[in-house]
Amino acid sequence: MWRKLASALLLISLLACSPQPKAAQASLPLWGKVIAIDPGHGGPDPGATRGTLLEKDIVLDLGFRLRQLLGNAGAVTFMTRESDGDLADENPALPGGRKRRDILRRVELINEWQPDAALSLHVNAIGSSRWRGAQVFYPPDDPESERLAKAIQNSLTRVLQNTNRVAKVGDYRVLNDSRCPVVLVEVGFISNPEEAALLANENYRQKIVWAIYLGLQDWLAGN
Repeated sequence: MWRKLASALLLISLLACSPQPKAAQASLPLWGKVIAIDPGHGGPDPGATRGTLLEKDIVLDLGFRLRQLLGNAGAVTFMTRESDGDLADENPALPGGRKRRDILRRVELINEWQPDAALSLHVNAIGSSRWRGAQVFYPPDDPESERLAKAIQNSLTRVLQNTNRVAKVGDYRVLNDSRCPVVLVEVGFISNPEEAALLANENYRQKIVWAIYLGLQDWLAGN
């Protein structure tokens, strides 16, 4: 992990110091921006499930797709996990049980990377199958995170055309303890059979990451 961090920091330094043609920068809308991607759950924690469809697999795939899209746009990206495992054992000094240590390590990494923004990816579930729709959450009393959440929510609404949800405050540790603009994106309800089928579809997953990318770009343009 540290080797990856050192390599990425070196790349950021080189990008900042090296003169780049303005035309090249103009064609890369996220040039030099640092984005942390946090695919939730992993390993012994599958997250929300529906048969063989697992939240941990969905969000990891979305993370890889988003990383490629952001990288193609010039961003430097970090992922909290790149395989089917959690982060509980990466820093055994962290307090609490396995789930708590996993979440604390994710926050620890995000704060080490000091990104321009952090995106935590999740899949929603509830007892009733009637509820559906992607929704973005942000920490309280954080105007930049709120603006980022609303930009991504608007983009999800526009691109997916199947949600009328609005961005709202969420009480999650990854939101409360990350020291950068941060949002948690619930990409849909796996408990809804129609939406679960969409989440299993590769084309739909690509639409999700495209919407997140456009929302992130709108937010950065506003800055």
